[in-house]
Amino acid sequence: MLVTSYYEEINKYHFVTFSGNEAKIIKEISFNDKEQKDEKINYLSSYLSYQLGGGKFEDNTWVVIIGNRGIGNWIQPNSLEWFYGAKKNNLRGIKFDVFYTKDKTNIIARGPNLWPSSCPTAHIYEKTFSRLKDNCTLWNGEKIMTLDTMLNYIDGLFQYYFLEFKVDEEEKEKDKRQQTIDAIKNVKKQNMEDRVIFFSYDPIVREELLANTGIIIARDTYHPEDFKDKKIAQNPNIQYLMLPYDMLTEEVWEDIEKTNKKFVTYTINDTEILEQYLTWIDMTLSDYPVELINYLEEREKIWTENDASSHFPLESSLDIDTV
Repeated sequence: MLVTSYYEEINKYHFVTFSGNEAKIIKEISFNDKEQKDEKINYLSSYLSYQLGGGKFEDNTWVVIIGNRGIGNWIQPNSLEWFYGAKKNNLRGIKFDVFYTKDKTNIIARGPNLWPSSCPTAHIYEKTFSRLKDNCTLWNGEKIMTLDTMLNYIDGLFQYYFLEFKVDEEEKEKDKRQQTIDAIKNVKKQNMEDRVIFFSYDPIVREELLANTGIIIARDTYHPEDFKDKKIAQNPNIQYLMLPYDMLTEEVWEDIEKTNKKFVTYTINDTEILEQYLTWIDMTLSDYPVELINYLEEREKIWTENDASSHFPLESSLDIDTV
């Protein structure tokens, strides 16, 4: 079992493993006094003794629902509050964004501007990290975080971490390449390369990702014909294929099946749409993951109560012979 608790006397969170009667601290996270006393992020103190499950994630539904930067529009996107909320709502995975600053630092932000925050018009690529951190706060009161810092906070919470590189239109090619390399180094430093899935629409970032080894890559595209490319199908680092749900057809699905890779669709926010694609997808990104998880759990409960012979979803409403 893995448990985390906050200890006010030393201003630290302790991640502790238990084996029988023995306990071992495996990680510490400290917060400075200003952050600790800031009532706008007092949710950190509510994270007391939260059980994380020891790295074992139960398959509570047959489709994995990934929070698209969190659990809902009522919480700050790409924030620590959002990620902790995703864990408390039993999500197995999250998707978040990184953007590069003027002084070559990956921060957790969608970009190109720092919205929503106290500096909504701040152009990230034109500002240094220190300037953003000292002068801007997210709308929930959190400070701007680097990728390295955020990974330290959320390591161990999820099974899947989808990391999307966002780039600026003015960003130089060398900076795009360095941005990619820096992020990979941060992930490997945290020993999270077996759980972080890198992806981007930018061709330079994609090229740089493919030039690296020991990482997991997702091919995200608006061009389904990419899935016919043998270089993509045969590349062992590309383990996931991603596509908007409304571009999924029987022909595309057949191409995906031939690759033997996991398929992730986005962004499904409605249970009726989810129902249509259940037999086709392994995962989906969603802005409303809690609602989708609740729907799937109830659906599976009904299936079980009806004495189903196996743990598979009901037949999809799509009448496809190949399914």
